[in-house]
Amino acid sequence: MTTAVLSAPLSFTPTSTASASPCSTLKLPNFPSFFPYNNNNYKPLCLQEGRRGWNFVPMAVAIEKEIPENERPLTFLRESDDGASNSSSISHSTSTTTVRARFERMIREAQDRVCEAIETADGGGKFKEDVWSRPGGGGGISRVLQDGGVWEKAGVNVSVVYGVMPPEAYRAAKAAASDQKPGPVPFFAAGISSVLHPKNPFAPTLHFNYRYFETDPPKEAHGAPRQWWFGGGTDLTPAYIHEEDVKHFHQVQKNACDKFDPSFYPRFKKWCDEYFYIKHRGERRGLGGIFFDDLNDYDQEMLLSFSTECANSVMPAYIPIIERRKNTPYTERHKAWQQLRRGRYVEFNLVYDRGTTFGLKTGGRIESILVSLPLTARWEYDHKPEVGSEEWKLLDACINPREWIPALANLHVQPSYHRTPPVPRLDELPLVPPCFYLASVPLSPTMPRLLKMRELFLYLPSSSLSHQAGAVGVSLPAHSQVPVNCHSISLLEISAFNRKERSWSWIEEAEENLVVLLPGRRMQYEFIPYEEFGRKANGKPIQNGCVMTYMYPTYIPITAPGNLSSAKYGLYLYHEGWKKIDFNEHLKKLNGVPVLFIPGNGGSYKQVRSLAKESHWAYTTGQLEQTFYQEASLTQEEGGLNTDSAISLPTQYPCMLDWFAVDLEGEHSAMDGRILEEHTEYVVYTIHRILDQYKESRDARASEGAAVSGDLPQSVILVGHSMGGFVARAAIIHPHLRKHAVETVVTLSSPHQSPPVAFQPSLGLYFASVNQQWKKGYEAVVSRAGHYVSDAALSHIVVISISGGVNDYQVRSKLESLDGIVPPTHGFMISSTGMKNVWLSMEHQAILWCNQLVVQVSHTILSLIDTETGQPFRDRQRRLAIFAKMLRSPLQQSLNWISEPSEHPTHVHNGNSASGSQVNALSACPKNVHWSDDGLERDLYIETSTVTVLAMDGRRRWLDIERLGSNGKSHFVLVTNLVPCHGVRIHLWPEKGNTSDLPASKRVVELTSKMVQIPSGPAPRQIEPGSQTEQPPPSAIFWLSPKDIQGFRFITISVAPRPTVSGRPPPAPSMAVGQFFNPNEWNIGFSPLLLLLSAYSEKDMLLKEDHSLALNLVFTVSFGLLPVTLSLKTAGCGVKNSGLPAGESGDLENSSICKLRCFPPVAIAWDSTSGPHIYPNLHSETIIVDSAPDLWSSSQASENTVILLLVDPHCAYKMSYAVSSTAAASRFLLLYSSQIVGFSVAIVFFALMRQASAWELDLPIPSMLMAVEYNMRLPLPFVFMAVVPILLSLFLSLLKSQPFPALASFLVVSLSCYMVANGFIFILIFISQLVFYVAAVVHVFFKKRLQTWEINISHAFLHWFINLSSSFFFSKVLRCLRFDPLLVSAVAAITLVCFVHPALGLSLLLVSHALCCHNALCSFKSASFRSQPQREESVNSKSNGIDGLEQYVYQHKVSSKYSSSSGKNSTSSPASANSFGDRQLEIFHHRHGLLVLHFLAALMFGPSLVAWLQRIGLGHSFPWFLDSVLCIGVILHGICDSQPEFNFFFFPFPGIPGRELRLSLAYMLAGYYSFLSGLASAPYRVFYAMAAIGVISFGYRMIERRNREKGELRLTSRKHPHRH
Repeated sequence: MTTAVLSAPLSFTPTSTASASPCSTLKLPNFPSFFPYNNNNYKPLCLQEGRRGWNFVPMAVAIEKEIPENERPLTFLRESDDGASNSSSISHSTSTTTVRARFERMIREAQDRVCEAIETADGGGKFKEDVWSRPGGGGGISRVLQDGGVWEKAGVNVSVVYGVMPPEAYRAAKAAASDQKPGPVPFFAAGISSVLHPKNPFAPTLHFNYRYFETDPPKEAHGAPRQWWFGGGTDLTPAYIHEEDVKHFHQVQKNACDKFDPSFYPRFKKWCDEYFYIKHRGERRGLGGIFFDDLNDYDQEMLLSFSTECANSVMPAYIPIIERRKNTPYTERHKAWQQLRRGRYVEFNLVYDRGTTFGLKTGGRIESILVSLPLTARWEYDHKPEVGSEEWKLLDACINPREWIPALANLHVQPSYHRTPPVPRLDELPLVPPCFYLASVPLSPTMPRLLKMRELFLYLPSSSLSHQAGAVGVSLPAHSQVPVNCHSISLLEISAFNRKERSWSWIEEAEENLVVLLPGRRMQYEFIPYEEFGRKANGKPIQNGCVMTYMYPTYIPITAPGNLSSAKYGLYLYHEGWKKIDFNEHLKKLNGVPVLFIPGNGGSYKQVRSLAKESHWAYTTGQLEQTFYQEASLTQEEGGLNTDSAISLPTQYPCMLDWFAVDLEGEHSAMDGRILEEHTEYVVYTIHRILDQYKESRDARASEGAAVSGDLPQSVILVGHSMGGFVARAAIIHPHLRKHAVETVVTLSSPHQSPPVAFQPSLGLYFASVNQQWKKGYEAVVSRAGHYVSDAALSHIVVISISGGVNDYQVRSKLESLDGIVPPTHGFMISSTGMKNVWLSMEHQAILWCNQLVVQVSHTILSLIDTETGQPFRDRQRRLAIFAKMLRSPLQQSLNWISEPSEHPTHVHNGNSASGSQVNALSACPKNVHWSDDGLERDLYIETSTVTVLAMDGRRRWLDIERLGSNGKSHFVLVTNLVPCHGVRIHLWPEKGNTSDLPASKRVVELTSKMVQIPSGPAPRQIEPGSQTEQPPPSAIFWLSPKDIQGFRFITISVAPRPTVSGRPPPAPSMAVGQFFNPNEWNIGFSPLLLLLSAYSEKDMLLKEDHSLALNLVFTVSFGLLPVTLSLKTAGCGVKNSGLPAGESGDLENSSICKLRCFPPVAIAWDSTSGPHIYPNLHSETIIVDSAPDLWSSSQASENTVILLLVDPHCAYKMSYAVSSTAAASRFLLLYSSQIVGFSVAIVFFALMRQASAWELDLPIPSMLMAVEYNMRLPLPFVFMAVVPILLSLFLSLLKSQPFPALASFLVVSLSCYMVANGFIFILIFISQLVFYVAAVVHVFFKKRLQTWEINISHAFLHWFINLSSSFFFSKVLRCLRFDPLLVSAVAAITLVCFVHPALGLSLLLVSHALCCHNALCSFKSASFRSQPQREESVNSKSNGIDGLEQYVYQHKVSSKYSSSSGKNSTSSPASANSFGDRQLEIFHHRHGLLVLHFLAALMFGPSLVAWLQRIGLGHSFPWFLDSVLCIGVILHGICDSQPEFNFFFFPFPGIPGRELRLSLAYMLAGYYSFLSGLASAPYRVFYAMAAIGVISFGYRMIERRNREKGELRLTSRKHPHRH
C-alpha cells in the first residue's frame, strides 16, 4: 500500500442525481482494503453528468479542498477524539487516551524518527515539509527529500482523515439484515507512508505503510457496533541481491512479528509476495517483507502495539543496509538496471496499487499520491538479462519468491503478547443485567468442535440446534450479538448444568453460532477439536517440548527511600493486562499474597512475567481439572503419612498472588561472592519494603473511607531462579531479616550444595557459611544443662528445589539437592522430569517460561493459601504436604520395589481379613463422573495370566488371583490409556458370590485411584468407522504387590461403554494390558564390561513373545556417566499367516501389522538423585539421567541405573543398546570439571615438587614437561601422585563416618579425571614453552643483527644515545626498579589485589614471571651459540640411549666437570659459556613452573573479573578480605621463590636430627591438599595451599635475613651453583 492510500482521504456526501441524464456504468477498481468494502459484493457505480458535474449514483464523492498550514498543529484530531474515552476500543480498556489519539501520536513520532535517520545517513540533505488540513477535520504532513547525497527521492507522509462511507458499503462489510437501512457511516483513518529511493544501484528501495481505520455506527442502525482494523507493511525493492542484506531485513521483520505471534511472519510474508505482484510481467516488484490488511480478529490493544513495533523496526532493518551500500562503486550498467527495476516499480504503483489508483480516480492530493514514484525510470524494449548474471539472479528471485528466513527458525523467542482467539472473549462481552454474560461464538459449519468453558463441554458438530439439559442455548445469525433479558430464562434451566459435578452436556446439532448464558463470573473458553473429545475417557498426550507462555506485562516500580545504600537496584510489582493503569491507584488496591521473584545470574526482573501471568490466570479460572489418578504423599521420613490424606484443594482460590520482582541489574552473581552478598542484603530490604507497602496501601484505603478487611500479610513467599534461589536462602539467615518474614521458598534450577563455578575462594566460603548456618538453624535451642529452650530458628521454613533435569547444563541436579542442608521434614528436591503434568527436562532459562511447569508451580503456590485467612498456611507440615501433592508424581512411591525391593507402596487389605487390618482410605470414583455398573454388559472371565482390552466395550473382566497368580507370579501390573473412573475401574473382591452378612461396600475395595499417571506420546487417530488403528501408548500404570492383594480372591477390571456422538466412533483407540508376573524372572543385569564393549559395537538382545509386561533392566554403571542408546524394534507379533508371499510377509509383520497389535514401549529410568525419567513411545532413545556418580560424596546407590521397561507381552522385540561415546564424553566433562581443575593444580604442585627435589639433591632443575612426564611413570611416581590421595580420601571418609562411594568406579573415574588433567597441563606447558622459545630465538636473532648494524653507526650518535639512555635509566624512579624489580612488582601487585581486583594483581605477577622467563631463555640461547661442545655432548648422549631426566642429569655432570677444570674467571671459554647457559636454563624452568601455577590461579579469578568489569561505573567496592589475603600469599610465593637459590628452606623437626621440612615436601603436601579439594568438588581451596607456601616462604626469607644481619647465615649453596 503506497502513500496515496492516506494522502487521498475522501468525504462521501450525498448529492442529488440527474435522472434525465444517460447513465454511464463505471465499476471502480478494487477499493483498498483500507476501506471496509467487500469487493465481491460491491455493485457497479453509475457515473452521471448533473448540474454540478459528474456524480456517482447512488452516492457522489466530493473531495474537500486542502488548506495549507504554516505550522504543525499538536494534533489533527477533532476535539471529541483527542483524549476522550474511545468507545470503539475494547471494553476492558480504560485508557484515558483514545486509540485514534495514540495511533496519531505513534505515526507522527515515527515520521520524526525516520526523517532524522534519513537525514543523518544522507549527510547533507534536508526534508521539505508541507502541512495541510481539511475544514471537516484531519490533515497531514508531507515531507520530501530530493537530490540528496544518498537519496534520489525520499518521502515520508502522515495523514489523519475524517469522512463518510456510503450505506451500501457498510451493509456489504457487515452483512446487515435487509430490513435495516442505515444512513451514511462516518469513518476515521490515519496512517504513515514512505518510499525511499537511493541513488546507488546497490542500495535498495524501501516502502512502508501503517494505517488504522475506524467507523462510527450509523445513526439509523441502533445497537450496531463500531468497526475498526489495522493494515500496513514494510517491503524491500533492491536492484541487486546481497543475501546478507535481505536476510537481515527479513530477520528484523520476523523478530518484530515473533514478539506477538510466531505465525505472523510467515503469514504476512506470503501476503506481501502475493500483493506486490505485477500480473502483466509475471513477477514481483521486489523481494518482499511483510504486509497485512483488514486485521481486526485480534485484541485492539495488541494490534496497536504490533503496528507500533513494526513501525519502530523499519529503520533498524534498513539503515544498516544503506550504510553498507551507499558508497559502493557502480557503473553505468548498474545504474541502467536500477532504472529498469524502477520502471517496474512505476508500473505496479500506477496499474495495480489500490491506494494510488483510487486516489487518482477520486481527485486526491496529487503531490502526495505520486510521491512514491522515483525521479528517474527506464523502459527498454524486450530487455532480458543474461542467465546467471547478477541482474538475472534478482529477476529470478522476483519471479520465484524465496524464504529468506525459515518460518520456524526462532523457536526460542518468548513472545510478549498472546494472540486473542478470533472470537469475542467472555471478559470482553457486555454484562446482561443482572446475572449473565452473553457470548457469541462463531463456528465453522463443517468442522465439529467441542466448546470448553472452563469445565463446561458442548459438542457442536453440524447446523441445527437442539436443547438438552446442561446448557441454555439459542440460535442467532452469524456475527451478531443480541441483548437478552436474563429474567426471561428460569434459574432452574441455568442450574441444569452442575459445574461442581462437572457433568457433560451435549448439543448434537447447532447453528454456526451458539449463544451460551453463563451465570456469575467470567470464565475462559477454548475450542477443542472433535478428535480430542474421547480424551475425557482416554489419557491426554504430553507435548514433545515446552510450550511458550504468553502474557501482557506491566511493571510498576516500587519507590525506595533515599538513604538506601544499594540505590542501583530496584523493586517492581507485576500487573497482567493490556490497559494502562494508574500506578498509585493500583498500589492502593494491593490486597493479595506477596510473592517475591529473585532473578539469577545475569537475569532480569522481567523474567517474572511467565509465573505471574499464569498465577493471575490460575486465580481467574480456578483449580486444575480434577483427575482420579493416585496422588503423591509425604513419606514416613518426611513425617507426613497421615497429614496429606485430609488435604482438600479448593475449586476456587481465595486470594490472588501479588508478584514482586527485584531488579539486580543483570549482575553475574554466580561469579563473585561480593555481588552475591550485596544481592542478599538488598533482598532483605525488599522483603521489608513489600510488607511495609501492604500497610501503606491499607492505610491509604482507610484514609479514603474504603472498607478494609483481613489481616496484613506477615510473610513473603520467595521464588528464586538460578543464583536467586541461593540468595533467597542467604536472606533468610541474614541477621537483619524480621522474624517469620519468610516461611516458604521455591527455587528453580538453583545451586544449593556449592556454586556452579567454584573457583573464587570467597564465593565458595560464602556458600559453605550459609549452608552451615542452615544446618544449625534446624537444630533446637537447648541450654547448657541440656534443657529445651526454643524451637529451631528455621523450623517454620519450607524449601522446595525444582531442577531442570539433564538438559540443564549450567546447574546439575547434584548441586540443586537439599541433602545435608534442609531435613526431609522441611523440604525436598524434585526434577522437572518427574513432576506431575510436566515430565520434561528443560534448559536453565526455559524453566522460567515452560508453560507446563509454570502452570503447575502457579497452582501449587495458590494452593498454599488458607481459605479462611486469605494468607498461606502457617502449619509447615501442611505446606510441605501441599507441595508433595501438587508437584510430585506418585510413580516413585508406587514402584519403590524396583530400586529398593524391601519397600513397597501403601498396601490395602480386606476389612474382614484374618489379620484384622483396616481398609486403607482410598478414594472411590464419585457417582457423578463414572458410568453405572448397571450399564455393563456380560462379564468376562480371564483364563490366562495376561488380560488385554482393545476397545471400550462396557464389560467387566474377572481375574482369579489364586489361580493366575500362582507359580511365583505374585505381582500384577496393568498399563492403559483409559482414564480412571471415566474409562476404567479396578476392584478387589474377597470371594465372588460370598454369602457373608457384611455389606458389599465393606467387602469390595475399589483401587481405581491407585492408578499412576505417566506421560504418553500422541495417540493414533481412527480415520473412519470400523477401521483399524495403531495401538495407542499407555498413559497410566497400575501396580499391585503380594501384600496389596493379600486376603482377596479376584481382581475386576471394568471398562466403560463406548461413547458415541451422532453415530461417530470414538476418536482415539483404547487399550489396556494387564499381567500377573514374577519380577525376579525378568531382572536383566548389564555389567560394566558389556556397556564398555557396546561403545565399539552395538549389542542386541531378543525378547520372545509371552515375555513379561514389565522388564527390570539393571545397569551397574550410571547413565549419568555413560548414556546408553536403547532401541526396541518389533520382531514379531503373533501373525503366523499374513496371506502374502513368504518374502514379503516378514517385513509386513514387523511393520504395519505389528503396529496394530503392539502398544508403543515405555521406559522409566530410575535415579536416586533426580528421580524418574520417562521415555514414552520408545523406539530409539539416548537415555541420560541427571546424576553425578562416583563423586567423593556419592553413595553407592547412585552408581546404578534401573530401567523399568513396559512392553507388550504379545509381541517379540529386538532390543539393542550401545554406549554413546560423544554423549559420554560431554557428560564426563560436564560432571567432573571441578575435579579436573583441582587435579590440574595438584599436578603443577607435583611438578614443582620434582623441580625442588632436584635442586635439593644437587641435580639440574628439569623442565616442567620432564617433571610432569616423570610423575606419570609407573609404578612408584604414579601411585604416590594419583592413587595415594584417593586412598587418603577414603580414609578421611571413614574418620568422618561418611558414606563410601563404590570403590572400583570411584577409583576409575578419579584416575580418568587425573589423566585428563595431566593432558590439559601438558598442552598448557607445551604451548607456553613453545611461545617462549620462539620469542627467544627471534629476540636473539634480531639482537645479533642489531649489533652488526651498530658497528656502522657514527661514534657521536652512539655516545649521544648512550648518555641519554643513562640519564633516563638512572633516574630516581627507575633506579629503584632497576635495583629491586621484584619488590616493585610485588608492591604493585599487592595494591591491585587489595584495592582493585585479585585477577589484575595476579596478572601483574604473571607479567613478571614471563619477562624473567624470556630474559633467562634469551641468555641461554645467546650462550648456546658459544657452546658447540655442549651440543656435541648432547648428541653423543642421545646416541647412547639416554633420554628424559637421566639425559639431563648426565649432561649436567659432564658440563660441571668441564667447568671446574676451566677455573672460575675463564668466562670466555666454551665451558664457562656452557655453565652460564645451564644456569639460565634452570632459571627459566623454575620460573616457568611458577608461571604455570599462577596462571591457573589467575584463570580461576577470571569469572569474577568478568563480573567486576560489568559493574564498572556502577559503584566500586573493595575485594573480599579473604580473596585479597590469599592472593597476597600467592604473590609472596612468586616473589620469595623467584630464584632457584631461593628454592630451598628448611625447618628442623625438634628431636629428630637430620630431618628438615624442605620445599619439596611442602609442594607435595600442597599437591595432596589440592587433589583432595578436587575430589571434594571445591577447587577454590587450592588457594589455601598456594597462600600457605607463600607465607612459609616469606617467613623463612625474613628469618634468613635476620640471621644474615646477626652473622648466623647458614650455607645452603649447591655443590655446583654455576654462578659467574
